[in-house]
Amino acid sequence: MKKLFVANIPYSASETDISEFFGVQGKVTSVYIPKDRETEKSKGYCFVEMEKDSEAVEAISMMDGREFGGRQLVVKEATPQKKRDNKSRDADHGQKREYGRNPSSSFNRR
Repeated sequence: MKKLFVANIPYSASETDISEFFGVQGKVTSVYIPKDRETEKSKGYCFVEMEKDSEAVEAISMMDGREFGGRQLVVKEATPQKKRDNKSRDADHGQKREYGRNPSSSFNRR
């Protein structure tokens, strides 16, 4: 099985729509459309998993640049997600920050 990254999908596209569109190239085993946490709307890209690697390669060559729902798709092989380095983000954990204020300004002094 090979996973494809598909960018620029219509925001209204469903997993079924994507599966049917890519099903012309071979058996689609799964479709995942990431959603925004707050709005639950599509982020405009998805991951398509094809049963056979040869079908996935064919899908890339046939679907990349093709129009779907009024948008031109970008289709390529998905790459594994890189591990995030949380050290820099967690370095300030627990420290109070004052955004947008200059503590030394005369306005903030009493």
